[in-house]
Amino acid sequence: MKFSKILILAMITAIVVLTGCSVIEDVSNTINYTVEATDLINDANQFADEIPALATEAIANKDTLETLKQQFLTMKERLVAFSGLMPPGFAEEIHNQLLTYNDTFQQEIDTYVKQIENGEIDLQALAEAPVFDTVQNMMKLLTELNQLEQ
Repeated sequence: MKFSKILILAMITAIVVLTGCSVIEDVSNTINYTVEATDLINDANQFADEIPALATEAIANKDTLETLKQQFLTMKERLVAFSGLMPPGFAEEIHNQLLTYNDTFQQEIDTYVKQIENGEIDLQALAEAPVFDTVQNMMKLLTELNQLEQ
């Protein structure tokens, strides 16, 4: 009889510990996702702010075209990496919107890279372009994500 009580107590303890670990893991995943999403959006915003200046520089110095191309490719790698993240339940809708913007942004990047490679890019237009609309939409989602987190 005493052995059964100890066994039951051990099982209850194990269930409580395992459940507690799951809660901790969920909180950790939520924090990790929020940090990754925030970092991506901030990186995209910084990228969009820097590209016009880099394009202006490339007008005067064609050697800068390779740097410009590399900036586009680096941002695309960042976007692809984000696509593989699993969002916590509360952020699924925002994550799906981010993925849509992410795909659009990747297509825009592909277009610019192809134009650079083919010597067809209009650097003046790129230099004078406002911040990419896709990035502005991503910034709006950052506000929503921060509100959900609270």
